[in-house]
Amino acid sequence: MKSRLIGNFRPDSDDTEHLSVVFSKGRLPVKHRWRNNGLTADFVANYASTFLDPRDSDDPRKLKRIREIKDSVSYVANELLENGLKYHEDSDEDKVGLRLRCEIHDDGLILNVSNCAATDAVAALEALARELLVRDVTELYFEKLERNSGESAGLGLITMVHDYQAQLAWRLLLHETGRVTVWTQAFIALPLEC
Repeated sequence: MKSRLIGNFRPDSDDTEHLSVVFSKGRLPVKHRWRNNGLTADFVANYASTFLDPRDSDDPRKLKRIREIKDSVSYVANELLENGLKYHEDSDEDKVGLRLRCEIHDDGLILNVSNCAATDAVAALEALARELLVRDVTELYFEKLERNSGESAGLGLITMVHDYQAQLAWRLLLHETGRVTVWTQAFIALPLEC
């Protein structure tokens, strides 16, 4: 198996506060869990917000900032889950269909989604990922909107960077079977004191 990194991918750390949500194979195929994305993303955002420490819980500006952060985390988590489900391909060696991990750090949080994908989907992801790392994201965002004639592939990732200042990175693990395990990671800088 070969592994490739794109961007500043941060490895999981069991020494940090974290939450893992696993969508395992069961009676329902992973792709049928689509309707739970928003619920899961909101849960992750609520979990992450418990680590934001409003020193003055009556200050409306601080409470507004916490709501904005929760909205950002929810949006990013939802987009990561949607992409993971959209491009997930079940395989016999895969015991788990999709994983979401949220790690809390002193400078922010890391959201990781991993899924198994076909190599053709990964090639398109790699091209977009490399473009996101070198191009002006505002220019890329407006180009994508102008070109978007029903095809929205990549717009969610671009929006995470453009609107929510997420720093994206990827880890690709190539299997002999031709499938690829993809970890998509978003780092969101957060003030832990509001």
